[in-house]
Amino acid sequence: MRRAVSPKNLEKYRQQQIELAKKIKEAEAEARKAAKEELQRKREIAGAIALKEFESNPAGHSPASCSVCSRPD
Repeated sequence: MRRAVSPKNLEKYRQQQIELAKKIKEAEAEARKAAKEELQRKREIAGAIALKEFESNPAGHSPASCSVCSRPD
């Protein structure tokens, strides 16, 4: 048979639970921040690629090399 948990230990466990919940929230926030930073970096790289492509062909895009325009219907 299990022995009863004392009120003192019960309070200690509740405090640990609160501290762990706080650590979990902090870790989740850090993960969201890292994901946002990664997405921002991807967007910056995509923008740089688009800008480089535009600078190499300032008159507009070439339908022959455009994957959207050259798709067969």
